[in-house]
Amino acid sequence: MNRILSDIKQSFNQGRLAHAYLVSGDPRGEGKQLATRIVQLVFCEDPDRPCGQCATCARIAEQKHPDVSWLEPHSTGRQILAEEVRALTQQLSRTSYQGGWQAGIILAADRMNTNSANAFLKTLEEPPPQCLLLLVSDATHSLIPTIVSRCHRISLSSSEFQHRDAPWGDALRALLRKGAPASVIDALGLAADYASILDDTRSEIENIERERLVDVDDHEDVLKARVAARTKEIERDVFRAILMWHRDVVVCNVDPSSTLLQYDEDLDIIRSQAKQLNFRAACRNIEIVEHAMEQRNRNFRTSTVFEHMLVEFGRSNKSKN
Repeated sequence: MNRILSDIKQSFNQGRLAHAYLVSGDPRGEGKQLATRIVQLVFCEDPDRPCGQCATCARIAEQKHPDVSWLEPHSTGRQILAEEVRALTQQLSRTSYQGGWQAGIILAADRMNTNSANAFLKTLEEPPPQCLLLLVSDATHSLIPTIVSRCHRISLSSSEFQHRDAPWGDALRALLRKGAPASVIDALGLAADYASILDDTRSEIENIERERLVDVDDHEDVLKARVAARTKEIERDVFRAILMWHRDVVVCNVDPSSTLLQYDEDLDIIRSQAKQLNFRAACRNIEIVEHAMEQRNRNFRTSTVFEHMLVEFGRSNKSKN
């Protein structure tokens, strides 16, 4: 990240800063962090910018700078709506409060639907002077090509395993270490344990978001939308983490000596699980997780998705063909 920021700083100093950047990275992690640092670079008051310490840098980090607009999915469908994009572009078209740069940051930009993407295109094609646009997404392939082609792309060497530091990471790994259930009854019990991880996380999210609202009575719809959006993101991360565990099992099934695993700290357990499966069954488990992810995208109940997934794991584990 430091090298990328250094290159952008050089472009800025030479007056060659691109008007729009597409950052391929976690919109809640290093992707957002890099976008924040780029904006701080442009606005910072210190000669050795971005200092990260001045009042301007602090306001940007806290999303309180009047000339920096942030947009992320808050709707119940976890989409960025056209009216939200129009509000952003209207803000950027106004004269800046401090008479200089303006910036717009769109987190999880892939969540723009067709209408909102088209609403954003005009600003992207004809940005106001001294306007910096930053799009952050960990699914850039979902963006329409006309947006991608008009942005300078930045790819972060982001691991899909940022869940290691997530509050739910340890609980999930503990369940993954148990392997496939021995019976349908065991599968249902284990599925409840998986679902409880998301239930606990949802409660934590609601507490955090409720504290951010000044007047909850007037913003209950906003609260529900934010909780739903954030929960959807975490569900995606949880299923991705499950998928990567089973990919590691396939790797060890093919090559038991391999140490090139995402879950390298669980190497012995993963090798043991791999020995219990033939190659076809190991690959089948990946298909099961991918199917579960599709079901969640179609808004199947989370508990039902986990139950079906765990029952199928048990059947796959018993398969010898």
